[in-house]
Amino acid sequence: TLRRALRTLLPPHLVPHLVRELPALPVTAHGKVDHLALAALTAHGKVDHPALAALTTRAAERP
Repeated sequence: TLRRALRTLLPPHLVPHLVRELPALPVTAHGKVDHLALAALTAHGKVDHPALAALTTRAAERP
């Protein structure tokens, strides 16, 4: 798994506790990663940002 691989490369405190796959990162109008949109995604899988909601919906619909 990804976490197992990261444990061999990183110190324990840097291994992410949660990894979520997104089809694309939300970006700002300037093409930079939209960190506020990413932060809207909670650990419970709730999406509070329209851009992430659309991405999450599309990802869930993939076969």
